[in-house]
Amino acid sequence: MEKELNILKNINLCNEAIEFTGFLSKGQKTILKYILAFNDNGGVTADTIKNSSEISRQAANIHLKHLMDRGFVNREKNRVYTYYPKQRKIQELVESYQISKTLK
Repeated sequence: MEKELNILKNINLCNEAIEFTGFLSKGQKTILKYILAFNDNGGVTADTIKNSSEISRQAANIHLKHLMDRGFVNREKNRVYTYYPKQRKIQELVESYQISKTLK
């Protein structure tokens, strides 16, 4: 668990791994990076994501649903839905990225 928390604190490495992956669309990558950047503030709402980017609420909701389906994001309800990164899935993404860098 300690290793997972350290990986999430290295936001630059997480962002590089997210950009590297072919599993996510451009919009999903943008939203996941945003959620990671603001994770310490108690999660991120869909409205916050919509207001901070140039995508519609519908597009944000679709991307968030795909991120949840693929296991990158959790959703909790505290009056509104709040989204959090799944630490284990981000760790797997970073480890895959690091392995691919060493193979080059």
